[in-house]
Amino acid sequence: PNASIVPIRVLDDEGNGNPAALARGIDKAVDLGADVINMSLVASSMTTQLENAIQAAVDAGVILVSSAGNDYAGPFDAPFLLNRSITVGAVDGNLAVASFSPNSSIVDVFGPGVDIVGPLGGGTANSYAKWSGTSFSCAFVSAAAALVREDHPTMAFTAMRNRLAAAIDAVTGADPSSNGSIDLLVAVTD
Repeated sequence: PNASIVPIRVLDDEGNGNPAALARGIDKAVDLGADVINMSLVASSMTTQLENAIQAAVDAGVILVSSAGNDYAGPFDAPFLLNRSITVGAVDGNLAVASFSPNSSIVDVFGPGVDIVGPLGGGTANSYAKWSGTSFSCAFVSAAAALVREDHPTMAFTAMRNRLAAAIDAVTGADPSSNGSIDLLVAVTD
């Protein structure tokens, strides 16, 4: 309820970006005082600039949440980011792993990511469509992290990752090395 969303665009209108733009976006979010950074994207390659931005965010106590990607075979986030972010896979409305979602130890937690209703761009006002992808799952888990941060403003990254990974519902088809789907009520209840 007390969260503010600060949109910082790092991808173009086709969803493409580069490490320099992502690094600038992370730096800007940290400068603006972000507690949680939603990264609905996959950063499979690192540069020194991007590693420095990620590490500066972590050092500032910011919780990074990143998408696992929309191909179960990869590419995946680079290990540098995987070790510093909560990585999110997608489940459908039946709590089954989405066919496109990675499903392995790289996934810290799953979130809703199939047939999510959202705005449809273009010339028609007030038009919506159903979308699927781990980007949507990532947004749900980022919101959960923001709600937890509201009650625990100094919670460190590892504690947040562990809390969200423990606040789960079982997922059909999940790899034994991954966790379940985020249960928001459990995540925010002490």
